[in-house]
Amino acid sequence: GDIHLNMYFNYSPIASHKFLEVNDLEIGYTSSLLPPISFTIKSGTRLAITGFNGIGKTTLLKTLIGVLKPIAGSFSFVSDAKIAYFEQEHHFENNNISAYMEISNIYPKMDMKDVRGALAKCGLRGEVVMQPIRTLSGGEQSKLKLCKIMMQKSNVLILDEPTNHLDANARADLLTALKKYQGTIIFVSHERDFVESLATQIYSIEELLIS
Repeated sequence: GDIHLNMYFNYSPIASHKFLEVNDLEIGYTSSLLPPISFTIKSGTRLAITGFNGIGKTTLLKTLIGVLKPIAGSFSFVSDAKIAYFEQEHHFENNNISAYMEISNIYPKMDMKDVRGALAKCGLRGEVVMQPIRTLSGGEQSKLKLCKIMMQKSNVLILDEPTNHLDANARADLLTALKKYQGTIIFVSHERDFVESLATQIYSIEELLIS
């Protein structure tokens, strides 16, 4: 039968005011990729960032999480913002350990039943949780990454193509979980139906280039 995910993102409450303000932000690695970006979102907004491949969506997310420095301009999150970030690529510090160990290392006080329970909520059950991460499918690795951000206390999820490797059922279950999340979501997805179902606001990078 179909495995259903029973995800629940761990929301850390926050006052509902201006959550993120972006002012004339220029992003890139060495020079500016795009014209200056400006927008403001309130707490609880589910913002989709859209635009064709290679336009700079991932670069924008990496700038917002602090991995890349802005070329110019600025942005500020509300002071008690707690970010959980889903990266598009599958990067694990050690992909020779199991999904079980990956979670257990982050939460050493959790017992086996609880670790297995958390993984099961993301559709990882049975033998697969004890295998080396590198032997898992792309979809299984995505589910492990989702499990990690699901367990983090956050009030903003920053998600870069979270549905990429997921089958239709897992995608639908992820969408349901994200809609229940009370925090702010900033996400990139190339799937129009996912964007239309989840987003309360859309920021189109392509429109920057036209204007």
